Amino acid sequence: DSKIYLKLRNGKLDESFFPSDSRNNSSKDAVKLLENISRLGMDQAYPVLLALYKYGQSHDEYHKNGRFLEDVKKLRSFIVLAKYTKIIPSLYERDFASICYEISSSEDYNMFKSHMAGFFKKLGEKIVSYRSNFIERFSEGYRDDLEHSARIIFSDLDNPEEEFNFRSFEVEHIVPRGKDGRGNFSNWRKVPINIQNKMGDFIFRIGNIMILEKSLNRKADNLGFKEKTKIYKESKIKLNKKVEDFLDFD
Repeated sequence: DSKIYLKLRNGKLDESFFPSDSRNNSSKDAVKLLENISRLGMDQAYPVLLALYKYGQSHDEYHKNGRFLEDVKKLRSFIVLAKYTKIIPSLYERDFASICYEISSSEDYNMFKSHMAGFFKKLGEKIVSYRSNFIERFSEGYRDDLEHSARIIFSDLDNPEEEFNFRSFEVEHIVPRGKDGRGNFSNWRKVPINIQNKMGDFIFRIGNIMILEKSLNRKADNLGFKEKTKIYKESKIKLNKKVEDFLDFD
């Protein structure tokens, strides 16, 4: 258990740790997701992840039908929200401890699924009153963490056309951030000055950032919006091709 626990904490649990007959796309995605979770720094999550992993080792159906990946995704979503809404750990630590016991004592798969459904329902109820704080505090945290946090959050926002290589992407600011972080509008002259002044407040907001291939990010640089959207269409991530459908700065 200690070996697996350390692998989980360090984001080093690779596909060889999954049953050979269940190694598929979901296990590959789970490996990447566990690596991302390790970067978010929530210590309370690792006992739950360990309990889920151990359950899957003795119940083949948990890995084969992709349920392990789905549960890890839900847990990751809670971790991200908890991190940026500043939820006090004591509000959920007891739930984390309880689910570890319930997982280990589940007599059959249906009981296990019932326990997990109840667990995620409780987490959802705890976080609902904090969600309004997410956008503001994500912006603050993003400034502190540079591009790290956004890369994690957007890494599985939309499946690329081929296997996602986390390290080949960077964070792109649609409205250029500029050297001082207040925006670079040299190629955005159609946007009135009074609007530019307001836009500077949104440079680091979640609506102004996306992940983009490094080579395309270099090309986009400080270009105007129309020029940028042409480059975005070269991306392997489908959602990037549609940015001009959601925004219009002309």
